[in-house]
Amino acid sequence: MIGWPVLRAAVALLFLLLAGLPLRWLTRTPPPPAVEVSSSLANEPAEPPLLPEILTVTVTFTLPPETFTLTLLGSEILQSTGSDQFDFSTRVEAIFPPEGIDLVLEAEWKEHFRPVKSLVVVTRADGSQQKQTVAGKKTLSEILTFPGQEGTP
Repeated sequence: MIGWPVLRAAVALLFLLLAGLPLRWLTRTPPPPAVEVSSSLANEPAEPPLLPEILTVTVTFTLPPETFTLTLLGSEILQSTGSDQFDFSTRVEAIFPPEGIDLVLEAEWKEHFRPVKSLVVVTRADGSQQKQTVAGKKTLSEILTFPGQEGTP
């Protein structure tokens, strides 16, 4: 070996350390800005909790489905298998937030190929109604969103 390998290694290590300082400065994450809480936000009263209300949900089909389920928040609130009924109705206690509620409607008709429509009506405790119509052929799978206070004029 020519020269002093220990001295070469020390110089290389010193070079890497000196090069690392500007890289550390360039790649550092700046601290988050300080956030001040205004006194007006701290003094605002909290929103009252939402109370459950009785909802009447009615589903009407143009042709009786072979099977049908209506789900609210993961639980079945209406279901039917092999019935000759066109209309289904139920009352359910639920919280109706300002963002609204989502109902999942799934229906199936045995060997039927012409379009079938379904009308879903949600009646709130105050008597206000919201309606949505969906159509399908052999199967129907829809998520219906009924807006709350934000969506009403």
